[in-house]
Amino acid sequence: MSDSESRTETSEPSVEDRQDAEISAEALQTVAQATARAEFEDALRPPPAPADAEAEVDADAANEDSDGEGGEGSGEGDPNNREAAKWRTKLRDTEAERDALATRLEAMQRASIDNHVTSLGLKPAAVWAVGANLADLLDENGMPDVKKVEAAAAAAQETLGVTIYKPPRQGLQSGAMSHQPKRDKWVEAFGPRD
Repeated sequence: MSDSESRTETSEPSVEDRQDAEISAEALQTVAQATARAEFEDALRPPPAPADAEAEVDADAANEDSDGEGGEGSGEGDPNNREAAKWRTKLRDTEAERDALATRLEAMQRASIDNHVTSLGLKPAAVWAVGANLADLLDENGMPDVKKVEAAAAAAQETLGVTIYKPPRQGLQSGAMSHQPKRDKWVEAFGPRD
């Protein structure tokens, strides 16, 4: 390319160049973060496995040398690999703990919703059977929303045709009773004789 061609290209910015200039300020930081993240991930990855058998033999020989009391090339990669392995195990432990806590929180939220549904006189399985999702029954803070739970229970009753059993009131009996209630002895003593 000649000098005159390069001057014409740089002196007249095209529409695409202007759009790239506008995006580059925002994209530059994104690209820098992505590059740093990729470099960090590459540093944590183990080296690729050798392709042929001779390379495997060389790698085994290198491992035997590094197991010694202090070979010349053994000090450089081991501390970094150990530190990276330490951080990976910490990351795995933290992720496992996070997952366990999330499972525990979900179980507690479900138990709270189940208790409320039970207090409404309905089995909790009916609410879950009609397709209610846990996230739909929670408020913005992650607590069970009473109105949403009651609406889901009402929808379950209507969908499944469930009627709530109401036990009869104590003391109200209709018809003939099989046995007469016992009378008080003091009342009998001062009452009329039969």
